[in-house]
Amino acid sequence: GMIMVEHSDGPMAPTAEICAETLKHVWSSSWIADRDPYKAPVLWRNEMYEEGKKYRIGYYTDDGWFTATPGCVRVVKEAKEKLERMGHTLVPFSPPDVPEMLRVLFGCLALDGGAQLIDSIVDDIAPPIFLSSFFTLRLPIIVQRAIAMVADLFGQSRFAKFGRSVPMNIAELRANYTWIQIYRLRFVEAMKKANVDVLLCPANVFPAPAHEAPLLVTPAASYTALFNLLDFGAGVTKAGTWSEEDEKALEQYPTSDKWYTMAKEFSKDSIGLPLGVQVAAPPFHEEAMLRVLVDIEKG
Repeated sequence: GMIMVEHSDGPMAPTAEICAETLKHVWSSSWIADRDPYKAPVLWRNEMYEEGKKYRIGYYTDDGWFTATPGCVRVVKEAKEKLERMGHTLVPFSPPDVPEMLRVLFGCLALDGGAQLIDSIVDDIAPPIFLSSFFTLRLPIIVQRAIAMVADLFGQSRFAKFGRSVPMNIAELRANYTWIQIYRLRFVEAMKKANVDVLLCPANVFPAPAHEAPLLVTPAASYTALFNLLDFGAGVTKAGTWSEEDEKALEQYPTSDKWYTMAKEFSKDSIGLPLGVQVAAPPFHEEAMLRVLVDIEKG
């Protein structure tokens, strides 16, 4: 029922190369389209994936919404250097208007006031943290908006952004859908202006976190959520581990609101834990995204 933010499947494997081989077989024929008329008969294009193929890649380490912790920034820079040594061209890129993107995305996920999300948890055997993390969705939307106004007064603009995300009526929901359609065009135009084929960025704001962290720091999903809303092909691979230098640099990480404070705390004592980078490409260009992921792993 979520029209503009659809679910999608993807393989998980020890390496990106195995993922590529898996998808190569999935898209080797029109088997899916022959059985489902709503699926286009899109076949694997090996010329986009073949070894030695070079791309112009836009990269960024901060999406303008949630600053990544030091190790997550470092591995993107290291991946950039690997790709340059392999002959790819890397240029800086700034994703447009990510804060508003996240507000609209969350509004679409909770288009029924969050009823579907809450029901799916209540009907399951869920740990208490799942119930508490969706507490604000249980409040009337008018109360959520009032809390957002108070948050703004106290300088908590990011919390206020979330407080205004759930649509109050069909008109607001339609406006969200329209915004997504326009945003997708804006984003593609930004890539064309920068003349980039593929994007490289952090996979998350912190290293492999404690079990409860993703629910408590939901806004940190902005780096991956962006490509859900854009309907881009995206993949993640391990690019390093959290180091002693990252631990020291973490002392300078911001604590301007509760989410930054929690991200900092969840990142402490993480030496040796894995760090990932993310690669994304527009629809029907998954082969290019996979080529770059594989090159990062082999570089």
